[in-house]
Amino acid sequence: MKFEVTPVNDNAKETIELSDRVFNSKVNKNTIYEAIKNVLANKRQGTASVKTRRTVHGTNKKPYRQKGTGRSRAGSNKSPLWQGGGVIFGPAPREYNYSIPRKVKQQAVCSVLSMFCHNNKLTVLADFKQERYKTRDVAAVFSKVSGQKKVLYILNSDERENYEKIRKSSSNIPWLKLVNSKAINIKDLYYADEIVLSRTAAAEINQRYGN
Repeated sequence: MKFEVTPVNDNAKETIELSDRVFNSKVNKNTIYEAIKNVLANKRQGTASVKTRRTVHGTNKKPYRQKGTGRSRAGSNKSPLWQGGGVIFGPAPREYNYSIPRKVKQQAVCSVLSMFCHNNKLTVLADFKQERYKTRDVAAVFSKVSGQKKVLYILNSDERENYEKIRKSSSNIPWLKLVNSKAINIKDLYYADEIVLSRTAAAEINQRYGN
């Protein structure tokens, strides 16, 4: 499909050819759910841990005699019923990581991009050269093309110097997040209010996911 490229400095308008498979496909909510759940699970540290009665430090001596005290029977002060005792069925260190098929991840990315495109929340921005490390310059560019809500800007990192200037200049803008087109995260895509693609990044994503 033909998609209009938004100019930066009042340049002539142009269009870019985008794949219907990537930007105009049917939205599959199930793959989006599975992909986001996978990302969140892989970020979990799994370090929560408690001590059971076996690992609690202390003596194994019986606290007091079995009969004649008037109190209930007790065999150890490590009992979960006692203060400072072990915990029953508490959490232990574990791995939450798991993998899902690569095609599911790709379909989820295409579904999210198509969803934003259908809702007119996706913009392809013409490539621009950042001459200096200046937050004001980057904010001026994006304030014209977005609503300043929660904007995700996907940029190609092939031009390393220009990429670093834009990345560092945008780090102080609270409503703008910059992401490398080679490391797209389905969670960042889904939870953004608007998605802005540079023209080069759009062409790269089009080629990677459209084939």
